[in-house]
Amino acid sequence: MGNEHGSLNHHVATLVSDADMGETWLIVKWADQARVDEAVLIEDRDHGRREGAEIRNIHGDHIILKERLEGNYLVGSRLCRTPRP
Repeated sequence: MGNEHGSLNHHVATLVSDADMGETWLIVKWADQARVDEAVLIEDRDHGRREGAEIRNIHGDHIILKERLEGNYLVGSRLCRTPRP
């Protein structure tokens, strides 16, 4: 059985700046490569909140999401690649 993050999710980045509700621009430290149009799961480091998002664009260590965030995410929150069907 998988851990809290699920055995099929792969860590790709960690937030290095807080991301507030309504934002689409994230600043991250990369753990692995991500791609435009890829689906990711954002997992808050403290409160267990999660939400899915798709990457619109990548500029160095900045990610632009296709949709606005529905919650607040603190520094240290993780972005994980979601499994493909």
